[in-house]
Amino acid sequence: MDFTEIVFVIILMILSGWLLRTLGILSESSSVHFNRLVINVTMPALIFVSMTQNIHAEQLPEYLLLTVLMIIGTGICMALSWAAGKYILHLSPASLYAFMLVCSIGNTGFMGYPICSAYFGAEGLTRAVFCDSSTTVTMITASVLLGTKLSGEKRSILREFLKFPIFLTWIGSMILIVIGFRADMLPEVILTCLDMIASVTTPLIMISVGLSLSGKHIRDAVIPSISTCFFRLLTAPAIVFALALLFGITDLSRTVLVLEAGMPCAMAITIFAEIYGMDKKLVSGSTFLTTCLSLATIPVAVYLLQNVIA
Repeated sequence: MDFTEIVFVIILMILSGWLLRTLGILSESSSVHFNRLVINVTMPALIFVSMTQNIHAEQLPEYLLLTVLMIIGTGICMALSWAAGKYILHLSPASLYAFMLVCSIGNTGFMGYPICSAYFGAEGLTRAVFCDSSTTVTMITASVLLGTKLSGEKRSILREFLKFPIFLTWIGSMILIVIGFRADMLPEVILTCLDMIASVTTPLIMISVGLSLSGKHIRDAVIPSISTCFFRLLTAPAIVFALALLFGITDLSRTVLVLEAGMPCAMAITIFAEIYGMDKKLVSGSTFLTTCLSLATIPVAVYLLQNVIA
């Protein structure tokens, strides 16, 4: 598929989820079940197959650098959003902590995987996996630390990591790669089964995104939601692009790195906002607005990275 066709396929798959909800065939709450299936079954299969088929042990440092740069970029963006939220927007603690999370943590898995896979195939997807691992680290760590400060409720960061199958699969796959394991060592019937399970990840994610889209809370947090778009879709990728130049990251790795940094707000932030009493309306409004706008900014970013900046 060419550039334009990929854009339309992504938009149509998301619209199909929205249409299913609008027609009453599925409800907004159905996305919860889709997400559980993706997080616990299909995405771990996708990560395992992608990593053990496409990465050799000697390549791991190169890929892990993407994870490190994403973590650094997220930290910088979080610091900037804290300053903006506290001194410019004058947000309350519940809104400020939610604002920091939505500004700095992107939907690198649910949006990043299918988009990078569609544009760049298996090599793009494999790089996206390492970018997304940074999101798991920063989202869980920041959410627990900020949430504990806000609510006084203590939670174990390690326990949260151990409850996340995607992160465990990433760690396990790296260990297998180091000891020389390859996916093609598995019996063909098992590998075929894993491939089939992994292949439904993208349509499930896109339908789930469409089911989840709701702008009903934008009015309650207009200025913070618009500000989030500035941080999430412009500032974050600009920061990571600068880091890529600084560390000599080029070609496909740089493209995927910057693209992942410019994904819309991570939908999983809603879960942590609910747990710790953060501003859920700000999170919902920001997620909706950045997701809608990203359908325009992501294709533009891909074009610029491949044809202008390359």
